Amino acid sequence: MKSNRRKFLGWIAIAGSALAIFSKLSFGRKTEKSPIRMLTQDGRLVEIDRNKIPARKVKATSSQVASWIWKDHKI
Repeated sequence: MKSNRRKFLGWIAIAGSALAIFSKLSFGRKTEKSPIRMLTQDGRLVEIDRNKIPARKVKATSSQVASWIWKDHKI
């Protein structure tokens, strides 16, 4: 009885790991070709090709963020 249970759990573990590896490999290829949807400043939804966006991300500095804030409101 115990050997049957061990064999069953072993097959389940093998099937689960094979399924995880297969899904990881297949999902990586599909996302490369799909366009990215982004919102513009005026609220329109646009689609952009992935090859138009740089792969290397650059962190914005605090001075850049401060320059993006609207200065016309008074506190």
